[in-house]
Amino acid sequence: MTARYLLKADDVLRTYEPAEFDSDAYAYAQCIEIVRAVEDERSWELIHPSIERFYATYEDRHPDIRLYGVACREITAGTSPRGESASETLARLRATDYTSCG
Repeated sequence: MTARYLLKADDVLRTYEPAEFDSDAYAYAQCIEIVRAVEDERSWELIHPSIERFYATYEDRHPDIRLYGVACREITAGTSPRGESASETLARLRATDYTSCG
């Protein structure tokens, strides 16, 4: 567990917003990857009592933050539908009511 993921998450999630995701693949990649890292490394435990509190810190700006790790894992595993935009991916995951952790 490392604080560097939390520091980077704070920077990335405050820098980018979901409205940029379809036009800026880098912004999308940065956001979904850092949330996946925070989840997988359980870095949130350093300052948050639960993963939900970590999500709550950023959900005003990133309402689909709970889906970012899932989206990242799909892309990494090659199971994300080809040609799907960031907003389409998040809408599909939202429709399945699937969250990364919890």
